[in-house]
Amino acid sequence: MTPMELVEIGEAARRVGVATSALRSYQERSIVTPAARHGGRRIYGPRELQMPAFVQFMRHLGLSPEDTRAVLQDSGDRWRQTVNENRHRAE
Repeated sequence: MTPMELVEIGEAARRVGVATSALRSYQERSIVTPAARHGGRRIYGPRELQMPAFVQFMRHLGLSPEDTRAVLQDSGDRWRQTVNENRHRAE
């Protein structure tokens, strides 16, 4: 995908490796926001696909999307506690 390339939700989901319903769910939870809407359709660019890819990686490590959001929003040490509490799931 080139930096200027925008894709619709189906292609975005395929590239990240999730269902379109997962991207919609992430949007409802304020984890990801489409770059734009065109004709009522969600449009994603490379920057917008970084977050769902990161959420998938963190899920692989055992963290829920909500835990991941908490980790990203926390500027203190709470993120370490969250990761440590969930680390056993990935082992």
